[in-house]
Amino acid sequence: MKNETRHKLEALSHLIVGILLFTKGYDKLSHHFVVTGIIIMAMSLFIFGYFIYLLRIKKVHDKKLELLVHLAEGIALLFTTYVYWETGKKYLPYATGVAGIAYLVVAVVRWRKKAA
Repeated sequence: MKNETRHKLEALSHLIVGILLFTKGYDKLSHHFVVTGIIIMAMSLFIFGYFIYLLRIKKVHDKKLELLVHLAEGIALLFTTYVYWETGKKYLPYATGVAGIAYLVVAVVRWRKKAA
């Protein structure tokens, strides 16, 4: 895969996760889960900021910032998993939980790769 195409797909994945987290955070705020909603929305706004940074300001990935974004996405998806679990959803907690763990694994792998 071409390097430019790979970077666009990574940016698109950040956008999709940001949209998912923002809507879930807003939903939780409207259902009186204030702290959880604020945490999820704050992380989604951080991810949106990174998406805009990638596409408009800087075309090259900053490795430290990318690591922070993967950590934020993983933690926010795990918060979303908790919310889905508490509200009694049947299969969504598994999907968001696997995605959250995957983002955390990616962050650890990239951190180790950077350290080596």
